[in-house]
This record gives sequence, C-alpha cells and structure tokens, in this order.
Amino acid sequence: MIDKIKQISSTGEVTFIDKTTGKDSAGTLETCNSYGFTHLNNKCFAFTPSSYTNNGQTYSRNNKVYNKTNDVYGKNNEVSGYNNCVKGFSNNVTNNHTIVMGSNLKSDIDGAIVLGNYDTQGKSRFYFITYSGQTTNDTATELFTIQGNRFFIDENVESVYHIESTCVVLDSTNNEAVMRTNINLYKYTNNTLTEVLDTGFVNTGDSGLNAVALSLAPVAGTPDYIEIKVTGIAGRTLNYNVVLKVTEVTNV
Repeated sequence: MIDKIKQISSTGEVTFIDKTTGKDSAGTLETCNSYGFTHLNNKCFAFTPSSYTNNGQTYSRNNKVYNKTNDVYGKNNEVSGYNNCVKGFSNNVTNNHTIVMGSNLKSDIDGAIVLGNYDTQGKSRFYFITYSGQTTNDTATELFTIQGNRFFIDENVESVYHIESTCVVLDSTNNEAVMRTNINLYKYTNNTLTEVLDTGFVNTGDSGLNAVALSLAPVAGTPDYIEIKVTGIAGRTLNYNVVLKVTEVTNV
C-alpha cells in the first residue's frame, strides 16, 4: 500500500501520510509517480503551481481557481486541489474530487458532497461522504473514501459532528442483502476527538447475514480521523456501500 494523500496545497504541493510512521511526509519519487504527479526538488506536485481568475460574464465573477481541472460557477469562490465542481458564492475548497453547492462553505474532505447556505464561512456545513469495499472473511475491515482517504478532522478548530450512517450489503452469490444504520456524535475539543453517542437504529435484511456489522470510531492519528469499519462472514464475498450524512458546527 502506498502512502495516502493528506492534503494538496493551493500551489499544488502534496503532503502524504507515511504508512509506516503515520506522520506527514513529502513523499518519495516512487510515491509521487504512483499518483501520476510531478516530483521536483524533493517535493511532490499534483499540478503546476499557477492560478487564474475566472471572470466570465455569463456565469462567474471573481473566482480564484488554482487548477484547471476544477469547474467553478458563481462568485468569490477560492478553489485549489483538483477535480472539484463548485457552484455558489464565497466557498473555500482545498481538497479533491468534491462537489460543493451553496454559500460560505469550507470543503477539505476528499470526495465529499458539501451543501448549505450560511452567512459565515467555515462555521457550519452539511455534507455526504461515501465509502465502498468488499470482505471475504469475518475480520473487521476499514473502508476508505475516494483514492484511499479517510474522514480526517481539522485539528485547527473545535468542532462537533452529528453523523447518520447507512450501510447496504449485498451477497449476490447467495442472493442475500442487509442494511445497517447508525447515529453517532463526535466532538473535537481540548485537542481530543471523542465519541459522545454511538447507537444503531435500523438493522434489517436476510437472516443469513445477521453477523455483518458496521462500526465507527474516533482514532488519534496525524491528524485525528473517524474510522469506518465493516465485519463480514468467513467464506462469503460481501460488497458494501456506506454513506455518511454529516452535520458539522465549528468554533470559528
């Protein structure tokens, strides 16, 4: 497994999470090349450090865009990272593969769909995060977002996260399916991520998959993150789709 991407700056510089130490890393030449990025002066770049201002009269005004893989519509948006689609006003996007719609939204989680209209940027947001995966045994298995990323926590601000999770599981060989749903509440305060609530509220489906489980947990990492794991059944190939619906408030 190669090092995971932690973040990509507005200049295109990539910070990885070292798979051995868990600490921030500039990445090796091999790691950089495996993502198709450019390795230059012992640093890894996802795109050429350049920017342009989008001032199209028909749909956009005064948008600061740092990568031409991003599509931006609206006014006063600032968008870095890559492969983002943004529509709205005064949004700040620093991650990748994200859809953002609304006003004064902050987006820094890869693969999220971020929605909402707010008066203050970064204070509140509502978003979806999707995971998929497969198990062939009864060992708890972590699932990841797009490009092998996790639900990382911004450790620069105190925050609270209300999460409604839905896990749909299919065993197409045996024509069986189940659903697992949870409600969780997490807070990041005093430099610590803690779980306030963890409860299942709908668990249904074919009885042959009763042993299948979904779990969420806070993990102290670099940075902290919320871990998503599923547990399958030995000798059976099960496919998963997990969706998190997140309501977040910060102390900005």
